[in-house]
Amino acid sequence: MKKQLASFRDFLATGKLGPVTPGMKLIEVAETLGSPDGWNIGDGDLVPLYWFFGPLEISFDSRSRKGNEKGARRPL
Repeated sequence: MKKQLASFRDFLATGKLGPVTPGMKLIEVAETLGSPDGWNIGDGDLVPLYWFFGPLEISFDSRSRKGNEKGARRPL
């Protein structure tokens, strides 16, 4: 994972956590933060919806699967 500085105050005001913003696709998060340290795959999911970066967990909206052939998802 690439080290990024993030302000919790900015996160509360904007929804952005450093370079990660609401609405980013799964692939965009991977390109920005690198590979996760771990992930969790739910029943029936082909792609992990929960990614772990050290103490940070990012979850992706499974509803965004519809109409998306590549399986990219949007963070909640």
